[in-house]
Amino acid sequence: MKSNKLNTRQWLLKKYLEQHFESGKFITIEEICNNVMFSDGELCYNYNENPYNHDKCAVLSADVRQINWSVDEGWKIIIKDKKGNVKLCESKEEFENWRAEQLKPMEKKWKYLNNLVYKAHQDGTMPIINQRNRVLDDDEIKVVDVYAGQ
Repeated sequence: MKSNKLNTRQWLLKKYLEQHFESGKFITIEEICNNVMFSDGELCYNYNENPYNHDKCAVLSADVRQINWSVDEGWKIIIKDKKGNVKLCESKEEFENWRAEQLKPMEKKWKYLNNLVYKAHQDGTMPIINQRNRVLDDDEIKVVDVYAGQ
């Protein structure tokens, strides 16, 4: 567990999410950028309107991660939808569903990388049984070089 203190902007974001909480409602990135401000009235976040940039507010994304990493300053979990909008997590079930969605692409990549590890370990070996469980004849067995250029 990471033990990091929140800065003023992160506290203001957390406070805003708590004060504007509505069950089931995500707060848009634009709404946060237009409404979360320091005590002097200066906005905490800048909304990026560039249509070619997928991250509409990188600082907001970093602050959400920082709040979620922090265990010293409360136990609030902030979740994001596919558009990057945020809300406070309402239940263990909601968190588990969100987490499962976040893990899907990582599980696929994990399986892919482990398959490559398996293939790397097979360098220079040849199975003696084919995919139809038929024993291979001697003339069918040949060494396969995985790293052919070395």
